[in-house]
Amino acid sequence: MNFFAKQVSRIAITAITMTMAASANAQHIRRITTFATGTAVNATGPDSITLSKNSVWVSYTNGADSTGLSGSSTIVQYKLNGQVRHTYSIAGSVDGLKVDPRTGLVWALQNQDGNSTLSLIDPKKHTVSGPIPYAVKSSTQGYDDVVFRLDQVFLSYTNPVAPRDPTIQLLQNGSNPLAVIPVLLKGATGTNLATG
Repeated sequence: MNFFAKQVSRIAITAITMTMAASANAQHIRRITTFATGTAVNATGPDSITLSKNSVWVSYTNGADSTGLSGSSTIVQYKLNGQVRHTYSIAGSVDGLKVDPRTGLVWALQNQDGNSTLSLIDPKKHTVSGPIPYAVKSSTQGYDDVVFRLDQVFLSYTNPVAPRDPTIQLLQNGSNPLAVIPVLLKGATGTNLATG
């Protein structure tokens, strides 16, 4: 899930121009151009990146334990020109980062390998909610990505070990604790969508 191959102390925002091949709808990268270089931050291990209307958000895990037992992550909000707009510190390993298109809040999914929680960043007030736990807790598994589709929120569940383990779950509520239901199970052979 690591978007970057190396640990860096700055972010390069890259524009990629793609052209469609004549056959098989294959995509080819024609050129890569750096149009902004981010200000250096005191953080390592960039893991997740997301965009809002006027910002680029990057989570740096700083070597935090993926179960959240030690360390903290740095979330940096960059201006589109690469300058730092604001930084946030969140306990544990922030592996997933996404902007909720309806509310503008930034979802920071913590601790993908156990003890998962969710923190919400309010970019207008520059506040971070306390970690919100899930109703069904695991010491070995967790969440590392979120997708907003219409009025529904889907979460990817990591480290499934048994055929009946969920790999995608649907968020059922927005309260504390967070309740989810399985949508797609490990070993499923087709699309198994729940209608909620």
